[in-house]
Amino acid sequence: MRQMHVVSLLRAMTWRELAGLAIGALLLAAIAKSLAPQAVKPLLHHAGLALPLLLLMAKDIAHAPQAWQRLRSAHAARAPWHAHLTALLPPELPGLFKLDRLLWLGCLRRVQGKPLPVTLPEGVALTYLERGAYNTARAVVFVALLLELPTHALLLHLFIKDPDALLVIHVLGAIAVLYTLAWVLGDRWHIGAGHHVMTLEALHLRVGVRVEGTLPLAAIARVEPVDLLLPTWRHRHGVARSDTLVLTPFDKPNCVLVLHQHAQVDILLHQVTTRLPQYVFLYLDRPALLAAHVDRMRPTVSMPC
Repeated sequence: MRQMHVVSLLRAMTWRELAGLAIGALLLAAIAKSLAPQAVKPLLHHAGLALPLLLLMAKDIAHAPQAWQRLRSAHAARAPWHAHLTALLPPELPGLFKLDRLLWLGCLRRVQGKPLPVTLPEGVALTYLERGAYNTARAVVFVALLLELPTHALLLHLFIKDPDALLVIHVLGAIAVLYTLAWVLGDRWHIGAGHHVMTLEALHLRVGVRVEGTLPLAAIARVEPVDLLLPTWRHRHGVARSDTLVLTPFDKPNCVLVLHQHAQVDILLHQVTTRLPQYVFLYLDRPALLAAHVDRMRPTVSMPC
């Protein structure tokens, strides 16, 4: 029973969350190594390297049944060899590569001044940039990036005397700054006007290339305002974390879509096909507009049997 609980916990945890734990384990191991006696430092060094790998391995093993199913599906579809290899990987990994390529492409098109093609249908625009903090956060990132390289140049000389090591760190820092800048510019280009679209039959969700999908109005039971932090909201309503999903560009969500219990709707989340849980959190400049439309359309739509 305890083993099944651990497996369920690993499956519920996202790969990004697991990567955060792995980085945290590396940092804790580095701190412990700096404070430990000299005789124990080699052991802590190896343990610090092994722990993140063990976490990633445990997560991969927990998802082995899904990987086997994907492999069988690829074989039944007579897919090429690279599709069989991709089937064995966590879906988030190919999705991350695709997301990275799209963001770099968006950065290039933004630099070239090319407009974003209109792909959303006509309807009621539900904006999320006018009153949100996305643009402010983007400006903060730009300022931080501009300060990053001069700070490195000034401070690293005080702690690192080896010129070769100093060069490597400077190069890695410059690559990290360039990568972050490209992602921020590309994300902003893909977000465009920054809105979802409500039509007579569906809510078309779009947050750049991070979120893309269509949610039928028939699948929405109700829309509720959210004025609490998510952990507090989940605790107050008795909702498990696995039953929630946040689809915002940056801001804290201010409304939640409560889907019908048996609704089955898939969207692209970070370029990975994802089944929406029962509670979908959004940030909107005017959340009451969405609630009013859902209430008004509710008599004209119904859940399919």
